[in-house]
Amino acid sequence: MLTNAQLAAGEASIYVQLAAGTMTEAAAATALEGLYDDWNQQLSIGGLAKRLAEQVSRFDAKFASVLDLTWKGTLALVASLPLDGDEGDTWWVSEAALPDHPDGQAYTQIGAAWVPQGHSVTKGQPGIGVPFGGATGEVLTKVSGADGDTHWSAPGGAAWGGITGSLAAQTDLQAALTAKLAASVLDADGTLAANSDGRVATQKATKTYVDSLLAANDAMVFKGVINASANPNYPAASAGHTYRISVAGKVGGASGVAVEIGDFAICLVDGTSAGNQATVGANWAVIQANLDGSLALLIPAAPTYRPTAQRYHYPQTLVGGGSTTALAADTLYALPFFKPKMSMDALVLEVITPGTATLCQIGIYTQSDDGRTWTLLEQAAALDVTAAAVVVGALAAGRTVNDGFWVVCLLNGTCNVRPGVVFAGGAFAVMGASNLSGAAAPVGFTKAQTYNATLPSSFTGTVTPINTGPLMVVRSN
Repeated sequence: MLTNAQLAAGEASIYVQLAAGTMTEAAAATALEGLYDDWNQQLSIGGLAKRLAEQVSRFDAKFASVLDLTWKGTLALVASLPLDGDEGDTWWVSEAALPDHPDGQAYTQIGAAWVPQGHSVTKGQPGIGVPFGGATGEVLTKVSGADGDTHWSAPGGAAWGGITGSLAAQTDLQAALTAKLAASVLDADGTLAANSDGRVATQKATKTYVDSLLAANDAMVFKGVINASANPNYPAASAGHTYRISVAGKVGGASGVAVEIGDFAICLVDGTSAGNQATVGANWAVIQANLDGSLALLIPAAPTYRPTAQRYHYPQTLVGGGSTTALAADTLYALPFFKPKMSMDALVLEVITPGTATLCQIGIYTQSDDGRTWTLLEQAAALDVTAAAVVVGALAAGRTVNDGFWVVCLLNGTCNVRPGVVFAGGAFAVMGASNLSGAAAPVGFTKAQTYNATLPSSFTGTVTPINTGPLMVVRSN
């Protein structure tokens, strides 16, 4: 059985809902019938209707006074609602510390009871007006276009982290800033055509621009080193690409240019493919780092021709150059050398194209004080001239010569050898002639001499000056 106080509170709640329009009269009758269930055996249907009419009449009177509500304020963390006020006093419970009173609920005093105003709703579900519940940071949003159809929800969009620590920790903010920067400031054009004071070239654009400038102007760009010990081909390159030789050998293949440590190979033509001396050698320039190497390049050398510990001496008036010169049989070819006293161990000649000759005799002659007689000082070992090669005729160990001497050769047939060329401006008059008339100065002489395996011990008489001769070289030890 319900107590009178419970009955009164239940009635009041039903009347408030009926007045608020949230309950029909039929529903109110059903609710009251349930409320009086314990009394049903004592009440007739007519009596129940009569009581309902009486309660509705009483509610109408109560509700009329309640319409004049008095706002009292907000209650938080109190044990109970005060009942010493006046009819219509209304309080807002802001924190759920009251037993059976939800957080965010308004209560109005009606008689001896507090009647809740409206009703709380489940978090996230639509309610009438501003729903109860919700969590810190949530916002009130519309569920549909209907009035009062609202609920609590998380803010729309991705939430940014607190601006603490580095900017990199704010990934969404960083992405937004980067996108804005890329669109309005960064310039990826490798030609820098905008020529703007308000844009910043990217790293890639800057590199592309600088690389294009270097390529367009054929600037010398160091590309690395070449180990020439295995006679490598030239690398693929463009004009200005520069390589330093790290190990001596040849560059351009086995028939390439002899190079030493410290020499430089510079490409002269854009788009040059990798290849040997014959195919791409004309597209390269080799810069010598020392005089010995530069002179040796004038005579392509076999591996034994230019040992590190030995030096090569050219005729006084000639250096290596040109392609070939023809030597005849039965003819002495003589070139002058003017050197301080030195020790020699070989005489050298380069065969370009073999002819009918098989052997070449070569030796050192001195000249008499009157200049009319040449005397054999030493004959070197015979030279085999049957194949294109640099041929070396050994001398006796430790052969020394003071001041000037002549190197003379004699062949038993024809042969094409590496020629010598005069220095720029003409050779000086070592033969007692001049080039004032415009004619080339003589650089040596020839004299008819029948071939013999042994050179003549001496010769004299008329000689014929020549302005181009075989490039005969003395090797010192």
